[in-house]
Amino acid sequence: MMDNTSLSATTLPNFDRQLYFQKNSGSLHRMNYSSQIGLWQTSDVPRQDVPEPRISTPLAASYIERSGESDGTFYLVFVSSANDTLECLSINLTTNNGEPCSDWSEIQTFATVSESSQISVISLTNKYSAFTSYLIVYEDLSKKLVVLYYFASQRGDHTWRDETDKFNAALSSDGHTGARISTECKAIMIEDAYSMYCFADLDPNATSDNRILAYFKFQIDNSTTTSLSNTFGNPEDFSNTSSELILIPQQSSINELPMWFKDSTSEVPVGSLPSPNSSFPNHRLASTYANATSDVYLYHQASESLLVEEWWNHTGRIWIPRNVTIDTSSR
Repeated sequence: MMDNTSLSATTLPNFDRQLYFQKNSGSLHRMNYSSQIGLWQTSDVPRQDVPEPRISTPLAASYIERSGESDGTFYLVFVSSANDTLECLSINLTTNNGEPCSDWSEIQTFATVSESSQISVISLTNKYSAFTSYLIVYEDLSKKLVVLYYFASQRGDHTWRDETDKFNAALSSDGHTGARISTECKAIMIEDAYSMYCFADLDPNATSDNRILAYFKFQIDNSTTTSLSNTFGNPEDFSNTSSELILIPQQSSINELPMWFKDSTSEVPVGSLPSPNSSFPNHRLASTYANATSDVYLYHQASESLLVEEWWNHTGRIWIPRNVTIDTSSR
């Protein structure tokens, strides 16, 4: 497994979990956890007619379930090695076939990604939806954070839309005139309500004491309504933040709590929850949850062959670590 590999995790309706990572060869792999037998298994990510991933590519996975379908689809987003454009794999849950995502080539003329380690993707589709819709956040070559919205109906018509300005406008309307989302955003859906947390620079030209953590509640359809519900912390709390940013749903409400690394030397992620009692030699994190009132899992890399799954125990309000060994016979 590549040192400091990007990680991305997602949960299926049957409570199985999938964890994606990159090996030293650059190939993409996943760990599949079976909730029935309680075991992890490693497998290659099927990749047909999709370019090679960039070394140390960011990864973002999302499970999409649609009305009337007996099986769902994984979307795995990464950066290509050839031209630093966003790539997307659509992986069928039943057949395990992987192919390019529909309509994806249209965004590649402008969706070129910087050296940032961050991409996020959230499905805006649930099992009652007759359409496909998702949100992608990435950092472009100018270091500008971009929020892209995709919608496709059952009729086959579709649209890509840049929603970045609307999130920045929400910041300005809350009194942060000129502020811009920056570095990273993570979005989450709980009970059909969408939230997104972003680091935001109050003054894009400033060099320090400048960053806040912004919290958006939003709905996106043919027209977009974006509102800023809250902001967190004083600017100096986030000025040297070393992402990853993850979101932990809470059992007692539909709210969620963010966690992040305060700076590049941080030994554990910080936030409103207690920090896990584990070593974090790498700062790449992933998290997933079964649903808003159930188990939450945080993943991080301990060594070339070891990942750690931290289970958040709501009742005891503690993190319980479990080791996940990676097969390194094929690197």
